[in-house]
Amino acid sequence: MSRPSKNQIIVAVMALLDGGISIEKAAKLVASYLVAERRTKELDAIMRGLLERRAKSGFYEAQVASAYELDAQTKRALEQIVRASRENVEKVFTQYRHDSSLVGGVSLETSDLRLDLTLRSKLKSLSQLTANEI
Repeated sequence: MSRPSKNQIIVAVMALLDGGISIEKAAKLVASYLVAERRTKELDAIMRGLLERRAKSGFYEAQVASAYELDAQTKRALEQIVRASRENVEKVFTQYRHDSSLVGGVSLETSDLRLDLTLRSKLKSLSQLTANEI
């Protein structure tokens, strides 16, 4: 019996997700399988392929990091940014995490979008602008 290709694994995971399993649980299942089959080097490629295929279907995963808990209005605004960045966005699945290394602001990432509105990035931009003027 031959081992499944990356594409076959992606199709199987898509079926699990369509069946209602969470992306976190699907990622753990894929990781467990790849460890057992000694194919761990393929994890990044499989997850990228999975995110790309889900995006083509109108489902986007977004990761948001912030120093503090975000209110509902900010969360809606971040989802709108994802929706505005692509056509055919059916659903945005957002994972929020607290990042104690951030002083303020928020960072948003999808498979093809990175928006860094953290205080650190703003200060870095300001520093670069003032360094160029001197």
